[in-house]
Amino acid sequence: MQTNKKTLSLLITALLTLSMIIAAVPLASAAIIDLGLYKADKTATLTSGAVGTKVLVNGTGANPFGQVKVYWESVAGTVLNTTTASSAGYFECLVTIPAAVNGAHYIIAQDNLGYANGTQFTVTASMTPLYIPPFFVTKVLPGDSLAVGGSGFSANKSVNILLNRTSGNVTLNTGTVTTDGVGAFSTSVIIPSIPVSEYGTLALFAVDANNVTATTYIIVDYYINVMPPSAPPGVTVYISGRIPASKDYEIRINGTTVESGTSGSTGTFSETYPLPTLLAAGTYVVNVVWDVTESRSTTLTVGPAPSITLSVASGVAGTTVTVTGNSFSALANVTLTYGTTVVNSTAMDSRFGPTSLSGGFSANFEVPNLTPGAYVVKVTDQYGASAQTTFTILAAPTTTINLRAAQYMQGDTLSFNIYTTDPTVTTIAVTILDPNGGVWWSGFNWTLVNMVTYSTVPYADQVDSNKNPLKLPDDAPTGSWNWTIYYGSKKATGLFTVVEKPTLASVQAKIDDLSAKITALEGKVDGLDIAGVKSQLSSLSSQVAGISSAASSAASAA
Repeated sequence: MQTNKKTLSLLITALLTLSMIIAAVPLASAAIIDLGLYKADKTATLTSGAVGTKVLVNGTGANPFGQVKVYWESVAGTVLNTTTASSAGYFECLVTIPAAVNGAHYIIAQDNLGYANGTQFTVTASMTPLYIPPFFVTKVLPGDSLAVGGSGFSANKSVNILLNRTSGNVTLNTGTVTTDGVGAFSTSVIIPSIPVSEYGTLALFAVDANNVTATTYIIVDYYINVMPPSAPPGVTVYISGRIPASKDYEIRINGTTVESGTSGSTGTFSETYPLPTLLAAGTYVVNVVWDVTESRSTTLTVGPAPSITLSVASGVAGTTVTVTGNSFSALANVTLTYGTTVVNSTAMDSRFGPTSLSGGFSANFEVPNLTPGAYVVKVTDQYGASAQTTFTILAAPTTTINLRAAQYMQGDTLSFNIYTTDPTVTTIAVTILDPNGGVWWSGFNWTLVNMVTYSTVPYADQVDSNKNPLKLPDDAPTGSWNWTIYYGSKKATGLFTVVEKPTLASVQAKIDDLSAKITALEGKVDGLDIAGVKSQLSSLSSQVAGISSAASSAASAA
């Protein structure tokens, strides 16, 4: 078999061209490599987890500065997140594992050139109570209905919910519970009768028909809660819980009875107790006691008086201020007021609070548009704890800039009236354009001088020969000129007129013209009987003639 020489030559040329193109492409865009899955804090790799798990996806080899998309299962699947690669082709982003059945799945990263890579992530089953009281601990008693949900199980399979007791596992679901197409379910179960001797933390688990299992834990026991669990003196705390039904009880704080009552038909009880304003800081044991010796306890932390600080003590309306609070009630909504005006609250903005378990918070608010002056800024939490400080709303800064005259002669020096109370304006830049749009001054900054209550550029600085004064040339074009002054992100602008500089000859010409007009006017009124007008015109004409003669002599002498 013989090969045509021309064909072979073309093939070799094409191969050489292709090799040059490949060599010119950066290595970073050759393929996505080293795709990794990590915990959100990057402390360890993470290749398995429940639905809803946060996973940090990173890798190298993406097209530099190109977009990278992270997919679930395939590039035709769900986009989990989008990011941009660095100049070196590195990328990372956080994704949330979507609803999926138990087992292996794929997370795939693809750049904007189509290069992709994938790695495996195993979805594990999980189950959680759907009703979670404060502190994320589920507390129930026999006879209670408990809602539970699961994910990451087999698709479309039956599930049994079981409670692990010392005597063995007890099936709780009374009917068929079946997962959906992505292995999720939700149902309610009834907590069975359990001897008090078995009360405590018990395992609750779900098992599907493929033996996929998930476990959670619940507390079957009597209990007492205090809300808030930590608070400053003076607030009212809410004490509640469950004990046997219809039992007389006492609420004791560090052994001292502060409230009493009788539990309801389901064993519930609730009391309010105002903490004394002089109560010392510390941790207090709160008990509910019944039948003389039976009791359950929790703790209440009493802290110091609450306080707030502001990131700035003054500012104009619209200023963003950070307020930081300490020692408020725990897990409490907060409200901020200026005088009597509510500015922000947790109810208005979920980012404004609530407080942490230690009673602290940090949030932003915008200074309201109120009359300038000093205001009391107060933060109050939902339990009544409050703290205050002061903030001064400043008058909105004003800036006025205008040219001192509307008309200048050739050779004159321009100057401006400049006044500002804006502390951010420290320099100004002047641009002057002639009637044809030509730039005569630009790029030179004047520095403002602080005059205590305002700032300005003094006249002496504007006309100082060492500071680039705005002096018009002697042959400056006449007509309408433009001035523009830039200060910060704003500007002021206006027009002015440049006229010829007068000479003795031009003054004499104007005087002669005026004299001629007066003479003509004398002729027009000559026949009129206007008392005194003729004599006044005659006198004016004589004066103008004298000025004209003097101007002519001066011009000759010059």
